Amino acid sequence: MPPTFDEIALYKQYVSTVENHKRKLSNTIEKVLEHKKDDATQRFVVWQDV
Repeated sequence: MPPTFDEIALYKQYVSTVENHKRKLSNTIEKVLEHKKDDATQRFVVWQDV
């Protein structure tokens, strides 16, 4: 039995919601990695100055 129009619309809504969450998570991960990279660089610079 093929899906109804309501089921297709609901599926598209779920896909859209998941895509939004994936995009937000991706941005959060990027920011965390940048912060860790910057933090590691800062510690290396401080260590080199000692």
